[in-house]
Amino acid sequence: MKSKQEKIEIEQKEKLISFLLDELKIKQNKESTVCIDKSDVSKIGMSIKEIITNIYILNADYYLTIKDKSPSDDFSRYWTVQLLSPCLHYFSNKKESKVIKRNHWIQFWIPVSISICALAASIVALIL
Repeated sequence: MKSKQEKIEIEQKEKLISFLLDELKIKQNKESTVCIDKSDVSKIGMSIKEIITNIYILNADYYLTIKDKSPSDDFSRYWTVQLLSPCLHYFSNKKESKVIKRNHWIQFWIPVSISICALAASIVALIL
């Protein structure tokens, strides 16, 4: 089970990815580059520090590449990031992962349940 802090970090990462994908759809940029500046901070719904931290985390996790940024790590100048394949397909991959987990769960518990019922029936048959 994930801790509260991990859930918050995932939520922030997903907010930023969602914003970046929305901006990419609006701009229809074939190079998958998105510019972020101070005016976008309110749209994202996080503080500047949280946005910058999450950009660096996504960069380290190979979700995006930082092309251009402010030298002082703030939004005094716009940031340009290029979205990589894991970022572009993040939500579809997440949905697919949930389906796979559910299928594994079903594939495990149906045979186990049938086996338990068969064992119980065998025990009842031996007693009677």
